[in-house]
Order: sequence, then structure tokens, then C-alpha cells
Amino acid sequence: MALSISDLKKVRADLPPRILFYGPPGIGKTTIAAEFPKPVFLQIEDGTPGEVELNSFGRLETFDQVMGYLRGAL
Repeated sequence: MALSISDLKKVRADLPPRILFYGPPGIGKTTIAAEFPKPVFLQIEDGTPGEVELNSFGRLETFDQVMGYLRGAL
């Protein structure tokens, strides 16, 4: 079955989007994420750009903590 643009449907999201940026240090992942409305930064390593102000739960130490915040806190 071939995909077609005409098959697209409009849907409405009930939950806020969750977007993951991945890449090497220094390419602007945190900086661009900070431009989204009401972003929440899940900090999994030390350090953030000094000029960016972020909402964060603090440094997360385990995979379970990260997944817990992704599931429930956003």
C-alpha cells in the first residue's frame, strides 16, 4: 500500500509534546530547546550553558528517574 499526502488527517494532541534532542556537546541542543514555550530540562549530566535559564528537576542520576519525569511530570 503506497502512502499518500491525501491520507493525512488532522489530530489534536491532549498532552504537551515531548521532544528529545540528541547530539554532541556544543551544537545548541539546550539553547534551541529553551526557546520552546514552558520547556522542562531533564539534566542527565553536569553543566548547562550559562546564558540559558531553564526549568529543571536537578541532575537526574538514573534511567528510571528520567523515564518517571517523562511519563508523569510533563
